[in-house]
Amino acid sequence: NSTTTDHLSLVQTYLLLQICAMMYLCGSDSTQGLQMHATMISLARSTGLMQPITTECAHTSDLDSLWKEFIKAESHKRTLFAVHQIDALWYQLLSIPRAISHLEIKHDLPCPETHWTAPSAAQWAHLQLISQQQHHKHPTSMRYDDAVRHFLSSSTDSTSSIPPFDPYGAINITHFLISS
Repeated sequence: NSTTTDHLSLVQTYLLLQICAMMYLCGSDSTQGLQMHATMISLARSTGLMQPITTECAHTSDLDSLWKEFIKAESHKRTLFAVHQIDALWYQLLSIPRAISHLEIKHDLPCPETHWTAPSAAQWAHLQLISQQQHHKHPTSMRYDDAVRHFLSSSTDSTSSIPPFDPYGAINITHFLISS
């Protein structure tokens, strides 16, 4: 869907512009950066960025189409996590109330880095199969809010039940824990 892609690009643009304004230009541009932050959060909510996108070709046998849908969905997810990271960072650095609750994020944790950086559809599919075989007793994915709940749990084995994920997801959980 081109509007989903357009909205994703717009959110990414606001993210980069506010980082530039707040961290590089500073001074009076910081006010603009904070205004962009509020606009970006509003846009993320109104365009459905908090929700996972539905894959259009889940029942196809075309590997390239499946890989492209994975890339689109993972880009959507990782953009939201970047928005969440910057929101938590402004809270930590500037004591600005967080604009995004972890409960709003309906996405799974980011996939392992090797899946995200797979150079071809065949390599990606191979990694997916291996991951499913290695983790047949445990889930291969977990929603972000469930992972946070597991980290906050007093159970000693709570983190062992979390499927593997990359540092990108760990940063989000760390930001949540630090800012809570």
